[in-house]
Amino acid sequence: MSRGRETTHSSDVASAAAEAPPVPGEVGAATAGADFPRTKSRGLFVRGNLILIVVLVGVTVFPIVFRDNGYFLHVATLIGIYSIMSLGLNLITGFTGILSFAQAAFAGVGAYTTALLLTTYGFPYMATIPLAVFVALLAGLLLALCTLRAGGLYFSVITIGFGEIFRLLVLNWQGFTGGATGIVGIPLPTVFGLTVRTPIQFYWLVSVFAVLSYLALKAIVGSRFGHAIKAIREDPIAASSAGVNVKLYSVLSFTLGAAFAGLGGNLVAVFLTTISPTNFTVDESMLIVVMNVVGGLGSLPGAVVGTGLLIVTSELLRDVYQWRLLLLGVLMVAMPLWRRGGILGTKLARRV
Repeated sequence: MSRGRETTHSSDVASAAAEAPPVPGEVGAATAGADFPRTKSRGLFVRGNLILIVVLVGVTVFPIVFRDNGYFLHVATLIGIYSIMSLGLNLITGFTGILSFAQAAFAGVGAYTTALLLTTYGFPYMATIPLAVFVALLAGLLLALCTLRAGGLYFSVITIGFGEIFRLLVLNWQGFTGGATGIVGIPLPTVFGLTVRTPIQFYWLVSVFAVLSYLALKAIVGSRFGHAIKAIREDPIAASSAGVNVKLYSVLSFTLGAAFAGLGGNLVAVFLTTISPTNFTVDESMLIVVMNVVGGLGSLPGAVVGTGLLIVTSELLRDVYQWRLLLLGVLMVAMPLWRRGGILGTKLARRV
């Protein structure tokens, strides 16, 4: 039986690695020009697109049905914001196989960048979006370049430390970040001359960014870059032997995931109009990890579904909110026992 499992695993790795692009200088001339085949499960492809259509219809219909319910719109907006951060983490963990607990810290980088640019330097909101994404991307790049070589659980522990360092930095740098009080009075965003004020306006703003993020990541995952990182997830050694620059693609994947977290942080800042260190703790990073585990690693629709389930569950248990960490622990233990890989996780990702 063990030999059979090894044979199946080897065939999966070989299939994923074969989809990766050749890297000039690392393989021979004959291999460098080869057109590696792309194998994709038609069932998963159809299911993923069907879920996307259902989500888009739901996003469109929801504000029509609950137009006058500010609370429901608020919760839906939170789901959209967390979905962006969760999708970014799924690129890192679900598709590349790198377990990271720094997503909330990268969101905090984007949020504080946005808040400072709006309140201190008077930037227009539209200008803060690329800057927040870039600063978070830069933070992810620096962290990956300096520490990704540690690999495995050692790197995961480093990301926890990074998250705690960020929290302590913004907590104690009172003259710049406001310390424990944070930054208050963040101006409302103005998009193409329209000031976003009402819950339904915030809902549409976040929904547009969430849909664009999903489509962007769908294109990334379906590209040759996406096939390369999936090969790395299955077996870095096999991927390297197929011509994939493991370190380069791992760094790029981690950096892109951090950038999406920065975008989520940008929206958090203008949506809440007040941010503090408590918004970006390691607990929040753990929550985003659980969203992916529940929804499905290696599945973009799964990241969205997991986010929705966790946000709605947290709201339903608001009266016992102090037990949230216990709930997260139970989900982390129960999900692998019930359905390894999450609700919509792919077959290959269930080993991550």
